[in-house]
Amino acid sequence: MHIQKRAGASGTSYRAIVKYSGRIVGSKTFRLRKDAKAWATRLESDRQHMAALGSPDGARLFKDVAAEVKRTPSRDKNRAFRIDWWTARIGGKAIGRIEVADLRPPLDDYAKDHAPATTNRLRAACSSVFRYAHKQGWITANPARQLAHRTEDNKRVRWLEPDERTRLLRACDVSGWPRLGLLVRLLLGTGCRLGEAMALRWCDVDLAERTAYLERTKNGSARMLTLPAPLVAELKKHRAIGVGLVFGADPKPGQQQRPFTFRKHWNKARIEAGLPDLRLHDLRHDAASQLAMAGATLLEIGEVLGHKSQQTTKRYSHLSVEHLRALTDRVLGGKL
Repeated sequence: MHIQKRAGASGTSYRAIVKYSGRIVGSKTFRLRKDAKAWATRLESDRQHMAALGSPDGARLFKDVAAEVKRTPSRDKNRAFRIDWWTARIGGKAIGRIEVADLRPPLDDYAKDHAPATTNRLRAACSSVFRYAHKQGWITANPARQLAHRTEDNKRVRWLEPDERTRLLRACDVSGWPRLGLLVRLLLGTGCRLGEAMALRWCDVDLAERTAYLERTKNGSARMLTLPAPLVAELKKHRAIGVGLVFGADPKPGQQQRPFTFRKHWNKARIEAGLPDLRLHDLRHDAASQLAMAGATLLEIGEVLGHKSQQTTKRYSHLSVEHLRALTDRVLGGKL
């Protein structure tokens, strides 16, 4: 262990340097000397971690290991997509240097707007990369195993009251991101998943036919969205030509276009609308709930949402029953 004292324009700092077998396996800078020493002591006490950091194989980048894992068979048809999600965030880090502290913040942020089951699948995809590296002998431990497993209670069904929808759309329409209102209307008007919306390209949108083609969905099969007329009118305001993403960010020269990072705009809009507990996934529930309360069958709701199993759609059955009860009371009750 070696602690370097540094003096700079912003003040004094301390850099902790840890070596193993003559190789620098870790270094980190702190404002306080005691923090630098504590970090180095913790690292040195974990001999297995030290050995992994000192191994040439431990220096393999996460993105390279991930590419190998994606070529292996998996029952999860969306594992590659989920691994790409992690690669976009930690792909440039050495596999042997990644700690649970690098994984927890992005996963916790993802969990804010996604169901526990979906978050657990993302965690599992990350774990598969480290599990592969561990099996190859490149690392000695899997940091993803320290990530908490979310309790899977996906039965929450949240829909918007008319005044809530009005407030939400009004807040989204004045957002700092001009397409937030379009995104929210797409989720409300089609019931599609957020990931499906963010992957949508202009070349897959047919405004004349009022359809949008989803090439890749959570269930691994393509499907078609039907677009209500007001949504088509909104899409025309932002229409573009080509294969660009409908909700893409401006790409940097030589780089592939990525979805726009809009979370701060969404969080601001829902707070301004007085709906701080509203999740983006709730907009999908709202679409299904509105269909159920309008008398759509579970089969029809499942078709719109892209469910493979009607069991998933049954969470909306009580809304269908309420509609049918009101129908029979109104039409048949007076005949008795």
